[in-house]
Amino acid sequence: MAKRKLDFRSGEAVKLPNGRTIKISHINHPGPVLIAPFLNKDTLVTLKHFRPALKKYIYELPAGTLNPIKKIV
Repeated sequence: MAKRKLDFRSGEAVKLPNGRTIKISHINHPGPVLIAPFLNKDTLVTLKHFRPALKKYIYELPAGTLNPIKKIV
């Protein structure tokens, strides 16, 4: 697994459209990447992953995080 430096920000103040201000936490990263693998013109490959937050399996496309060092083609 590649090591990446994450920019974690905690307690940042954000003003909502209704005027309220709340504190949020988030992670900045170099961006997502998604692959849509086709076996043929009618068959798309998906992955079945268990997602603890949902407490169930879901089907997903292969995805990851961009490597800021590599060139995007």
